[in-house]
Amino acid sequence: MSSPATRIRDHAAARPDAIALRDKHLGVWREWTWATYWEHIEARRQRPERARRRAR
Repeated sequence: MSSPATRIRDHAAARPDAIALRDKHLGVWREWTWATYWEHIEARRQRPERARRRAR
C-alpha cells in the first residue's frame, strides 16, 4: 500500500496537466492540476525544514 503523497507524485508524473482538484473560492471555481498539487505538497513539506534551520 502506498502513501497518499506517493500516489499524488505518481499521478503528477503520469498526467501532470490533468485536473486533480476543483474548489470554489469566493464563488469562483479553481482547478488544480496534478503537477500543481504535487508542487504544493512539496513546498509544504519543506517549510518545517527551513524553520528548523533558522532556529539553530
